[in-house]
Amino acid sequence: MNQPQEVENPEFLKKLRKLSLIEGCSTLILFFIAMPLKYLLELPEAVSWPGRIHGGLFILLVMFSVIAIRKVPIGIKLSFMLIIAAIIPFGPFWMDKKLKVLERKWNEEKEKEVTKEKHAIKYLKSMISIEKAMEPFKEQKKNLRKNYIENGWLTRQDIWNAVK
Repeated sequence: MNQPQEVENPEFLKKLRKLSLIEGCSTLILFFIAMPLKYLLELPEAVSWPGRIHGGLFILLVMFSVIAIRKVPIGIKLSFMLIIAAIIPFGPFWMDKKLKVLERKWNEEKEKEVTKEKHAIKYLKSMISIEKAMEPFKEQKKNLRKNYIENGWLTRQDIWNAVK
């Protein structure tokens, strides 16, 4: 089983998605701004801070990806793909689509639960209304049964069989 169906921790999944996107942006800044400045304009200090920030974000993303295997949970394959995608420019943006699918599935499941809960409440309210509406007729029902038995038209067993 590569990828569990049920998301148990959507908040951690959201954090993982955000971190992945931030790390992806840092990769783009490093590759397309800082490195050209370093090599084309001979400014080696241009990669100093962006490189450190990107490195820290990458390590954090690797840790989050591994933790997410149990905490979200995501599959080992998806976790590994996240880490590999973080190395490739635009990779995290592509992987975000896969994480978004997990989040969407979780949201749909929650929506179904809420809908089911609403249906249960509506059902109970309807049953209570019906019971209240029938209350005045309960005495009539008893009197009708009593009348048929007293007149000998039906026995208790006949009534029970007819209702059954």
